[in-house]
Amino acid sequence: TGWTHRSQLKNERQSAKSYPPHSRASPVAIVRPLSRPPRPPARPPPPATMTSVDAKRRRTQSFSNEQYAAGAICRVTLHNFMSYSDAELFDPGPRLNCIVGPNGTGKSSIVNALAIGLGGTLKLTERGTSTDDAIKSNTQDGFVEIELRDGNAPGKNLIVRCDLQRRSPKCQYSLDGKKVTNKDVKERVHKLGIQIDNLLQFLPQDRVAAFTQMKSTELLHETMKATLPDEYAEFEELKKLSEHTMEMERDRDLKKRELDRLCQLQENLKADVERLKEFQALQKKQTDVNAKLLWRKAFTLAAEHAAKKEALKTAKDARKVAEKALAEAEVPLRREQEHEKAAATAQSASNKAKSEGMAAKDKAVADVETLITKTDDIADKISSTEEAHAQRVDAARTAKNKHTVAVAELAKKGGDAENETAIAAKLAAAEVESREAVTAKDDLHELIRDHKRRQMVATNNLARAEQQLKGLDDANALRNSKLQQDADGRAALKLREWIQKNASLFEEEVIGPVGLDCEASDAEGAKYLEVAIPKQVLTGFLTFTAKDRVILNKHVQDNKINLNVYRFERNQSAPRSPFDAHAPELQQMGVAGFLSERLKASKDVTSFLVDFNGLHKMLVGRAGLNEKVTQLQNLLSEKYRTDAFTLYLPTTVFSATKSRYGSQAVSTQSRPLRPRPLFFGPAALADPTERTRVQKLVDDSQAAASALATTQHELRKAEVAADAALSDIRQRKIAIGNEARLGRQLAIRVSDLAESAEAAQRNAAPAYKDKEQATLRADLSKLLDRLAAKSTEVASAHAKLALIELDAQCAVLGMRQGFICPRALKDS
Repeated sequence: TGWTHRSQLKNERQSAKSYPPHSRASPVAIVRPLSRPPRPPARPPPPATMTSVDAKRRRTQSFSNEQYAAGAICRVTLHNFMSYSDAELFDPGPRLNCIVGPNGTGKSSIVNALAIGLGGTLKLTERGTSTDDAIKSNTQDGFVEIELRDGNAPGKNLIVRCDLQRRSPKCQYSLDGKKVTNKDVKERVHKLGIQIDNLLQFLPQDRVAAFTQMKSTELLHETMKATLPDEYAEFEELKKLSEHTMEMERDRDLKKRELDRLCQLQENLKADVERLKEFQALQKKQTDVNAKLLWRKAFTLAAEHAAKKEALKTAKDARKVAEKALAEAEVPLRREQEHEKAAATAQSASNKAKSEGMAAKDKAVADVETLITKTDDIADKISSTEEAHAQRVDAARTAKNKHTVAVAELAKKGGDAENETAIAAKLAAAEVESREAVTAKDDLHELIRDHKRRQMVATNNLARAEQQLKGLDDANALRNSKLQQDADGRAALKLREWIQKNASLFEEEVIGPVGLDCEASDAEGAKYLEVAIPKQVLTGFLTFTAKDRVILNKHVQDNKINLNVYRFERNQSAPRSPFDAHAPELQQMGVAGFLSERLKASKDVTSFLVDFNGLHKMLVGRAGLNEKVTQLQNLLSEKYRTDAFTLYLPTTVFSATKSRYGSQAVSTQSRPLRPRPLFFGPAALADPTERTRVQKLVDDSQAAASALATTQHELRKAEVAADAALSDIRQRKIAIGNEARLGRQLAIRVSDLAESAEAAQRNAAPAYKDKEQATLRADLSKLLDRLAAKSTEVASAHAKLALIELDAQCAVLGMRQGFICPRALKDS
């Protein structure tokens, strides 16, 4: 096989030795013979009276009504449907009917109209999902009307109409003008043997793969459904009855097994029933025995109750006698208990008073001990005042000597006022120098920042210029940039990225976009190739195995990518041209060669483009050849027996073609050469003037960057020098400040020493010692008075404790023996 592509056959330029140009329509497999067929003999020229109308084929055979089956299509009318505004197809034959025509003329639209008009869905046609996809653009509604022969009865045709509206998501059907549902239409046409959902009757071009993947049983069923609908319906009914019979048999087996299980369970339960009856009899006997036992127990309890009642009466009488004797015996005992309670109360009060007295005594004793300690301390202080006075005299002498030395040192430095004036002058001069140095450094930093900004701008300019130069030198980068500006080009680059990421899915290399693998040998060839090779071919992708093409086609269709996928077999023999472009007679007329010679690409891409686009039959001529086109045409026809050729000149394209209807007449057309540069044209190649400009920009940016680098080095040296000068000024300021601080500290120290010496002299005076001792003696006298009072308080507490103990003993004796305490009599 040769290459396979998505195309429909064009009537123009069609012969046994050429392949159809590319289209985005249905996939068609083209088989190229391995050996070239023999050249047919030249036909004699047509008579002078023959016209193009006479060359058309007319149907001369007529058919009788008996040859048409019931339900055969006899008319199809379209209005605003897909690519048709108004069209009508009528009087088809009873057997095979073919719709042929160039690409994009609406062949698929007619097939889709038949499917939708007979009850099918848009999804079935693989051409859309809603009514908007079926209605012609810029219109709001449309319809499909189909007339079926003998659809109602012999001699009475059936008219099926499907109305489409953009505002309605569903199709509206009618049969002979009466509105019906889609289900009614399907049932009616099914009775006529029309099965839209059967792939053997209606096979959309996008479901060919699904048809080939059907199993043999599925194919048999679909074939029976299409060819023997009545027998197939009877077969389906028998199939359902068989399945129902098998289901009933399974149900019967299940019920039989359940019956056997229940019978076995009944046998097993017979013994349990006998045991249950015996158990129930025993339960009845047990109930009778329990009733008799309850009566006997009731009589026994009644007798016991009478006996206990009599014993209780006797016990109550005995209790009354005992309670009377107990009351008489409790009188002296209660009196003794009252005496003991009073004694316990007195003892408790005595213990409480004794505890309080002991606490008061302990507190008084502690206070006495504290006062004695303080008295001893004051006595020790009075004895140590003499020693402290001697120490203060020595300290006063030492302080005076230190003050004298400090005064001498201060006088040696020249006095406070003079020293501070000199230091202030030095500090002011250093401050001025510091401000000037900081200002100079700030100015330098501003220069450095400005220089960095200019250096950054120069670096960015250099990077951009180098990038531009690299882009001009890289042809693929320039082409990618051009492709990014084109919608199909952007889609091709995205698909190329997907192929690179999923390379493991493919068996062999996938080339694409095809144009990125091609170059032109010169600028003139670039213009010719851009016109000769269609854009959809250059943006397409080339595979070398059927599996790779299926995988890539599926991805393209699933993602609705408007690009083409081709399959090409390697190692094919290169097609030969019907004439030799380098023959001397052609060279003399101005033919420069074949257009395929101007193409620079890999072997596979070159073979594909030559085979697919026929570059080996396209001539390239020099400037003067446009005046000799007729002579060239005659030469090719006489010597090489070919009338079809294409000639590319610097400003014009000449093409000679035969009539599509088999006439010997040849028409020659010429059109201006208007390339749309994307892959080969001048816009896709680097402009020398632009490259020179960008190169000069790169050189200027590099020179500016070098000069800025030198300036940056000088600025850094100046910054280091400024930092050193500022650091020296700061050190001098610190030294002056330290000198001033030392002078102030010395003056403060002299003043502090003078005050210390005066205080030491005051403390060393005898009057200070006498005053301190008098204060201590007065404190000692107060402590002795407090000590005497506390001693008296301690003696009183001892006496009170003794009286409390005496009262407690008297109270105990008086309660038990009637003794009266003498102290109590004295108090009364």
